[in-house]
Amino acid sequence: MSIKDEDDFLVELVKAFSLHTSICHDNMVPARHKEEKFISDFISGCIKTNQGSALYVSGQPGTGKTLTALNRINSIPKRKCTTLFFNCMGMQDPANIYTELHNTLCKPKKKKTPGQSEMVSKIQQTICDPEESKMFCVILDEVDSLISRHNTVIYKLFEWPFEEDSKLILIGIANDLDLLEKSMPRLSKKQKKPAHLNFEAYKSDQIYQILKNRIESVTDDYEDAFQDEALQFIAKRIEKRRGDIRLALEICRTALEQKRIEFREDPSKLPESGSICTLDDVSKIMDSYFDNSFPDTIIQLPLHSQLLLISLLSCPLEMIFTILHQNYISNCKSINIKPVNKNEFFDVFSSVSSCGLVNIQDVNKEETKRKVSLVCGVSDVVNTLFRNRLLQPLVEGFKKDDSDDDDDDDDISLDDQDQDKDESTQMEEDDK
Repeated sequence: MSIKDEDDFLVELVKAFSLHTSICHDNMVPARHKEEKFISDFISGCIKTNQGSALYVSGQPGTGKTLTALNRINSIPKRKCTTLFFNCMGMQDPANIYTELHNTLCKPKKKKTPGQSEMVSKIQQTICDPEESKMFCVILDEVDSLISRHNTVIYKLFEWPFEEDSKLILIGIANDLDLLEKSMPRLSKKQKKPAHLNFEAYKSDQIYQILKNRIESVTDDYEDAFQDEALQFIAKRIEKRRGDIRLALEICRTALEQKRIEFREDPSKLPESGSICTLDDVSKIMDSYFDNSFPDTIIQLPLHSQLLLISLLSCPLEMIFTILHQNYISNCKSINIKPVNKNEFFDVFSSVSSCGLVNIQDVNKEETKRKVSLVCGVSDVVNTLFRNRLLQPLVEGFKKDDSDDDDDDDDISLDDQDQDKDESTQMEEDDK
């Protein structure tokens, strides 16, 4: 292959790994078939009954929430439903969403913008018109940006779908698992609680398949671009970093762009056969992305967040959530620190999770079945916090040689953890 042909090939591959490129097979987002079906059934049910409803979609960044929702609403026949999408992050005032909805739903003829109360009234008249047969499906991405002191706007938005004759299908998307409970508890009391769909972090096999699909959109043989071992390596490392598919795509794109520059500068480096990007290539890039990032994050965490990480050390690969809470309370007592209450502990966990240090599975299940895992290495936590005199007694038992592999850390099975469930349940009752 000539340098020009190779360069054109690399350009196409780089495009394939763009964040804004959607590679769907059979009109479905890879590895999100179950979630797509949930959203599709939810929308179809609303259209069939001609009654609005609301859905809250949660999940960590890079789990395909927005792409999956958009893929579903784009498949809705236009004659049955008007579909709208808004990203709320850029809205300085939550009330700005009223202007957006008014201008798109109500199609005002006057150029003068009406007052807020008038806009709200017109929007409600439009979506609750008993003579209207067409539905309105609205996706609000980054909906937590509309949170305010009294949450007047976000309450109104999530209540509208449940009004009599409402034709509004509202889908709100954000990262926070407990957004509805923390910011809009009155919805449950009013019997207007939205349905909830949580996107779990991608597993390594799913990440691998997504990367492979991207390459195969350009070439039949994916190993023309990446060694299979390289893709497997990326997938396994990214799974440990919250399964953020955006990071996996960025790493692949960076590897290809570096190769493009390298071949331009020295055409003799063009491979006569085999893959363009090898395991060594992606390994170097991964190291540049991840080296020393976790220790810097850990050292800046508040004390109770650091205690939470220490509480995971005894079983870093898989720990039941209630056991984690029990370990946390025990660790606090051992160094004479007052533990935070149960609700505050959820906030502490959410904060640590948002930093990419821990991951949680089965969030829709009861606490005794939720599984938590440490994303960063055990050595990252131990070596960083060992320097803290207060926390040193808690981590010194886990101190290991830096050469040890994190995957060799001792693991406690879930069967062993089950023996502590009764104790954990009792502690929860004591907290209450």
